[in-house]
Amino acid sequence: MKTLKTKQMKKQMKKQVKKQIKKIGAGALVLNMLLMSGCGQGELPQDNTQEVGNKNVAPENVAMGRYVEKTLALPNMGKGFLMGMGQTQQGIEAYIYQDEIKVYRLTSDDTWEEQDAPWSTAYQQLGEGWYQDKLYTNGEETYIAYCLAEESKTRIYKLGKDNKLEDLNIDWEYEQDYVTPETLEVLPDGDLIVSDAYMGVHRYKATDGTFVRAYGESSPSVAVIGDKMYQIAVQDSSVKSYDLESGKLIETIPCEGVDDSSKLIPDNQGGLYLLNNQGINHLVQGGSIWERVMDTDRYSFSMPSLECLELIVKDDVFFAVFRGAEGEYQFKKYVYAQDTPSKPQNEVFVYMLEEQPTLKQAIAQYQIDNPEVQVSFQIGLEEGSTLTKTDAMRALNTEILAGKGPDLLVLDGLPVETYMEKGVLEDMSDWAKPFMDQGLWLSSVAASYEKEDKLYAVPIRFAFPTLWGDEAVLQSGSDLEELAKWCKLHPNEKLFPDYSEEQLLRAFYLTTATTWKDAKGTINEEAFATFLENIKRVQQPELMKEKEIGTNGHDPRTEQIAGLLDVAYGETAVHILTPKASFDLLMAVAANEKRGQSGFVRLGNQEEGVFIPQGIVGINVNSDNKDIVQEIIETALSDTIQRINLGDGFAVNNKALQESFAHNEEDTSSFGVADHKGRELFIDGNYRWAQEAFLQLCQESKVPVMMDETLMEIIVKETKGYFKGEMTAQEAARAVAKRAQAYLVE
Repeated sequence: MKTLKTKQMKKQMKKQVKKQIKKIGAGALVLNMLLMSGCGQGELPQDNTQEVGNKNVAPENVAMGRYVEKTLALPNMGKGFLMGMGQTQQGIEAYIYQDEIKVYRLTSDDTWEEQDAPWSTAYQQLGEGWYQDKLYTNGEETYIAYCLAEESKTRIYKLGKDNKLEDLNIDWEYEQDYVTPETLEVLPDGDLIVSDAYMGVHRYKATDGTFVRAYGESSPSVAVIGDKMYQIAVQDSSVKSYDLESGKLIETIPCEGVDDSSKLIPDNQGGLYLLNNQGINHLVQGGSIWERVMDTDRYSFSMPSLECLELIVKDDVFFAVFRGAEGEYQFKKYVYAQDTPSKPQNEVFVYMLEEQPTLKQAIAQYQIDNPEVQVSFQIGLEEGSTLTKTDAMRALNTEILAGKGPDLLVLDGLPVETYMEKGVLEDMSDWAKPFMDQGLWLSSVAASYEKEDKLYAVPIRFAFPTLWGDEAVLQSGSDLEELAKWCKLHPNEKLFPDYSEEQLLRAFYLTTATTWKDAKGTINEEAFATFLENIKRVQQPELMKEKEIGTNGHDPRTEQIAGLLDVAYGETAVHILTPKASFDLLMAVAANEKRGQSGFVRLGNQEEGVFIPQGIVGINVNSDNKDIVQEIIETALSDTIQRINLGDGFAVNNKALQESFAHNEEDTSSFGVADHKGRELFIDGNYRWAQEAFLQLCQESKVPVMMDETLMEIIVKETKGYFKGEMTAQEAARAVAKRAQAYLVE
């Protein structure tokens, strides 16, 4: 029996009474409600609606025509998986592995018929291994990528009319023999084009598998049209064409919005379709300007949980295959409907400082369910923005205080309490409290921003820092002062991995801020100096392998794994972890089990139950679309949306929260991690005890805390001298208090 592994599995394995609110909220946003255009497209048409009371109603001369999305069923796959989908002369076909490869063809009434494909059983003769997610067929010959487990080498097999299987013996021109083809295409002369998203686009001789030439660099998608090879250049924000025979660059066609999920599809008329992060675009043969055919922001394409695997074009109809966060497949059809208004009758504006995945998921679903509504959102500080947080905050506040601004505000990083005091936010208690009273939402989290029986905002996710490792350390206490005492009693034992001072300042800010900062933000110098001294004590610079650790160029995921390995192998006592999903517990559990006599607790005072509200949503009191915004928030907090793991925190919806920690007896997946020191961790799905204990911690969340990023920047900058030994803790505390006071006045 063959071992089945999909690319998605590999990615997952490698890949809501009054409350004391610890104020830490001042961020930076900018209101700039512009619809984005890309790929050479001009400005979008101006809003052609007229005000009628509080509703936007389309006038009689409204433009008509828009693509509509329809969900189609896929063939029953059982425990199999979709190997690919393509278009032959006979029609659109789906290739599904269920002990053998089965072929289904889409009929005119959008149902599937299994096809007679004698070749599909020929692959049974292959040895132990797994199919790659790429298959090519022209109806007569079939090519498939398969990896033999015994050698971890990707091989391309060809099956002809004679039903004989032929190994093409490709001599990979890559750094390794394990290749994950993004594109597998056969040229008229029989040569193969194989692209790997990370290692390049190469051509190989089908006769003997030898390397012919490379085209450009790595590309997430390629297309062959005539004698040209087109590929996406993400770094250059362009599509480039190369001569198939010489490999020379012919043309560079600019296009913004391309990324690692973009796709190229020939139109069978010498032109090209491009799916980027803004829409589906078309380039006519010989052209250089992209025409937007379909915006994708109101369809499934914009859902963070979905990855578009295939885009097929047939007679101006688009078909898309998606894979969800849990590995499930979805098949969508997009047909142009002439009797549908081009622009939805109602438009709602949403503002967020940074992308909030769960809200984006909810917005996409809401627009699919309510095609008469257009939800436009603006990200305040996008990557590459030169706008400062202070300027952005000022711009947004100017709009809001003028009675304008977005309909829905994502308040992460914004002064929530100030907005509550100034009457910026709508009271949501009439419709939101019943969800808490009925136990549908986790009340202790959902009621974070309740004041005088009014509810001004609701978090749609939450998280909290935890401490993992040595049981004796955890029993002695998990707040900063207790951990500092442990270090004093154990001067030669390492408490934490080599955390930088900024990492520790950020971690313990959340659990200690109320001890050295009052409700107005004024810093108590004496208390703050003690805070700094405790930070240095738990950092234990005298035991650090390097004096300047920081991130050392590593990504946070790499640092997390390194810290867990330190705990697992007894090199440090504990590790700080802020899980955002049940899946994040896997490696921490494995590290604890390898160490032995270990456990985990919430970081800080256990009775306080500090947590971090995330995706905090509120309604602008001046909005004309409050009913619609209410529905969007309800969608975001529905169990349908909340059960999707997007890595942005735990569910506030009670049903979804409990489901996320439900043990799956059928989960037999396992994987491992290792580092350059040879330290290893093997992880499997057997962590039921941790799931139950962590769910209890989630349910014990009581006190919301937000971090004031501007204040944190001040703290980090003004305390550098202390951690370098150039000033005392009292001097550093004085400098921080002075800068903080100036910031508060501003």
